[in-house]
Amino acid sequence: MRPLPLAAAALAVIALAARWRTIPPPARLAVLVAAAAVAAYGAGAFDLPNVERALEDAGEALGAWTYLLVGAAVFLETGAFVGLLAPGEVATIAGGVFAGQGVIDVVPLLVLVWACSVAGDNLSFWLGRRLGRGWLVRHGPRFRITEQRLQAVERFFARYGGATVFIGRFVGFVRPLAPFIAGASNMRRVRFVLYDLAGAGIWSATFVLLGYAFWRNFDRATQIASTGSLALGTLVAIVVVVLVVRARHNRRRS
Repeated sequence: MRPLPLAAAALAVIALAARWRTIPPPARLAVLVAAAAVAAYGAGAFDLPNVERALEDAGEALGAWTYLLVGAAVFLETGAFVGLLAPGEVATIAGGVFAGQGVIDVVPLLVLVWACSVAGDNLSFWLGRRLGRGWLVRHGPRFRITEQRLQAVERFFARYGGATVFIGRFVGFVRPLAPFIAGASNMRRVRFVLYDLAGAGIWSATFVLLGYAFWRNFDRATQIASTGSLALGTLVAIVVVVLVVRARHNRRRS
């Protein structure tokens, strides 16, 4: 039994029941199917595949083609929102491990991961710019996303967008969505690209070199990465809560 997935499935069903009338039928079905799958996993009906082991086996079999595997995983993480299911940092660490083992070279890998992460982010930003706001304006009321709330998000990105793009690169649950939201919020492209280049560069170097340094122990490298991401994610959540509370307090005073 896994209590956290079971609790997550229960909360999803409760939230669905509370907003049943405001959620369209296809979304209801998707939530129910997802909740059922999570509940089955929590009950021990099946186990998730070992992503780390699968990447290790693929790297050993592919050799130099590992560049393509890692680059595609990093690009798709934000470019196609794959990071919501499988964080690209795992593939990046795996690439560093393979470089440490001599399967591939570390310098070309660093450049590749940086380039692919920036390309995926910019594709997501473009999709957000082209589709995000219009879709939210049309369909947002079904999910309680009003024009007023959307404008509040846009104001947040106007003030803290650069920091969100930069720091969000290191937070697993933020990284796949931040570029899309930045585009949908009409963040200036030049500003986005500058912060994205810096964040993606440091992120790429951090996780490639982490895998490179711990090439004898992949599990240890992923454990360090997970602990660091969790700590940073918690800190970011606290900062966001403080900013929201402070903004509401200032509005009440004015």
